[in-house]
Amino acid sequence: MSAKGVWFRQDGSDPVPVFKAGEKAGATWEAVWNEGRAEWKTTYTVGDEEEVEVPAGKFQAVRVSRVIDGGGLKQQRATDWYAPGVGRVKSVNVGGRLSSPPS
Repeated sequence: MSAKGVWFRQDGSDPVPVFKAGEKAGATWEAVWNEGRAEWKTTYTVGDEEEVEVPAGKFQAVRVSRVIDGGGLKQQRATDWYAPGVGRVKSVNVGGRLSSPPS
């Protein structure tokens, strides 16, 4: 995790932001990348900061929801929580199958 956030890079592609540090709740952005012949489009939406408890402990983390279209998946939904200075501390995927998830 850098001061700008967290970026995902698929083999040979430009990095895309999966968490933008400092974004306010309600902010959204899109990222597109290719995997083989499949194109993936992900829409990210920033939620509130909340306390998250995981086996590593409790963290104040920002919730980021993502909707993924492409690669044979329509409307794959997932939610990640990012703790400042730590990175992603929790991730929940709902439905579908991610063969190459952003992380």
